[in-house]
Amino acid sequence: MGKINGGKRKLPDKKNFPQLEEIKEMMETRRPGLVSKAIRRRRLQPKLDKLQFPEIIYGTPKPIEGDDDSHIFLSLL
Repeated sequence: MGKINGGKRKLPDKKNFPQLEEIKEMMETRRPGLVSKAIRRRRLQPKLDKLQFPEIIYGTPKPIEGDDDSHIFLSLL
């Protein structure tokens, strides 16, 4: 990521969650929307980590009921 930033600090810190397509785009262009997407992903990650899913899933994965943050996952689908 340091090579992509090239000392320009395109990303706010070392702990970001860009996807491969976004990394390629960061190397080619300077689109601020990519940085805000990475920041949003980083902010949501702790909540998503707390979600629990059944061991066997058929169809679209849905968190186990009773989790207050399950609406976050469902909104990302």
